[in-house]
Amino acid sequence: MKLLFFLLAFIIILTSCNIKEVEIGNIEGVSIKNITKEQISLELMVPVKNNNNFAFTISDLNIDLTLSNVNLGKVKKSTKIRIPANSNQTQNVGIDVKFSKLAENPLSLITAALKNKIELKATGYIKVRKFLFTKKYDINENQPVKLFKKGLL
Repeated sequence: MKLLFFLLAFIIILTSCNIKEVEIGNIEGVSIKNITKEQISLELMVPVKNNNNFAFTISDLNIDLTLSNVNLGKVKKSTKIRIPANSNQTQNVGIDVKFSKLAENPLSLITAALKNKIELKATGYIKVRKFLFTKKYDINENQPVKLFKKGLL
């Protein structure tokens, strides 16, 4: 009887949870940790506001990064990322960008970098986890990015 009561109470608590959206701001800073022929390791400083009463962990990150139609490669997380409950702080996010077809056509990347505005596209998914529960969020972002205050060409 106690087990049934505990199970029923647990189900009621879980179903009454209201999950609020997590707000992610623009990247505030980037530091390069390591560069090899195969990948570049970066640490991004990203402001994250979690309005929920529970913390969660980003368990998996798999994103394809494209810069002006040039495939830069895959983004994978390199550090454990834990977002605290009811927080509004900058998170250090360690990622690895594995170069795929970048070496095949470096001129197109250089040409794209010399333009005043470039298109940055990120597609893939992020998985977040709390205890036994996992949720997958699909990512499909396309943003123009201004590299320089004045164009070089």
